[in-house]
Parts: sequence; C-alpha cells; structure tokens
Amino acid sequence: MDYDKAMQWADALESGKYPQGKFALNRGGKFCCLGVLSDVAADEGIVTRKEMANGRTAYNREEFVLTHTVREWAGMQGGYDGDVRVEAINRTLMGLNDKGTSFPEIATVIREHWESM
Repeated sequence: MDYDKAMQWADALESGKYPQGKFALNRGGKFCCLGVLSDVAADEGIVTRKEMANGRTAYNREEFVLTHTVREWAGMQGGYDGDVRVEAINRTLMGLNDKGTSFPEIATVIREHWESM
C-alpha cells in the first residue's frame, strides 16, 4: 500500500470524526474501517458518494467492500476486504473491524503493516 495513503487512513481512523460501525462501509453515519478509507477517497474526488434509501452510503455503487478504484488509488496489493498478509495477524481489516477491534487498534495495524497491504 502507498505509505502516504496508509498514514492518511490511519490518521482518519484516529481522528474521532468517524463513528465505528459494522457490516457495511457506511450505514447511518457509522463506518467500517474500509468505509473510512472510501470516505477519504470520496473527499478527494476519487469515488462518488451516494446516500441510499436503505440507510447505507455507496461509494461508486459499492456498499460493503472497497472498490477497485479505491484500492488502486491507495496502492493496495490485497483484495476488497483489506487483506493484511502478516503471519501474526493473518486477517482482513474488515474481519478485525466486524469482530470489534477499535479504530485506533486498526490504525496501529495499518501503521505497522502498510507495506504488506
């Protein structure tokens, strides 16, 4: 993953601007960690953000996982669910988020393992 994008993402996760949610990028203003990256990309004009009637926000029509456009912009090597290929973790960021790992803890994972993402 691109170092600057990784640090930007980690900073956003630690900013307190994004209430944490689960199972969708952004549902009712609560974000998955991947939704935070998608929202940062939308703020930079990389993807579009659209409020859906179901209460979720879509980024380039995606409501649950990272779009190819976001992954490419961020320089991510892994898949749509935020792969972290480190033996000690061997989980996706989506999985960590949905199991209750806090945004500051996820930010630490990103800061420590950005090169393998």
